[in-house]
Amino acid sequence: MANAFSMDLRKRIVADCDAGMTVRAVAEKFQVTDRVIFKLLERRRETGSIAPLKGKVGRKRKLEQRRDEIIQTVNNNSSLTLQELISELDLPVSVSTLWKSLKRWGISLKKSPARK
Repeated sequence: MANAFSMDLRKRIVADCDAGMTVRAVAEKFQVTDRVIFKLLERRRETGSIAPLKGKVGRKRKLEQRRDEIIQTVNNNSSLTLQELISELDLPVSVSTLWKSLKRWGISLKKSPARK
């Protein structure tokens, strides 16, 4: 993903457009596409600002909201398999996603082998 243009560049682009330069001339001067300029002017028209929009940082993790519930269930029923845990809590994720989340939280579901 590309980084947003600096505020300095944005201000210079808008200033040149406001001074009467054509979009094509401004695009060539600053080596940007016409679309960048149109979007910038549109954003200013709609919001009154030319600042970049604040995007999401990272990805949303499906299990973070239910972390405490999952940990409590694992602590209460340590013999549950990952599939059983998914079924019991009706989690909308795959076994590998649950495994990665538990690992990230520092929870281990290691079971000792049955001994005769």
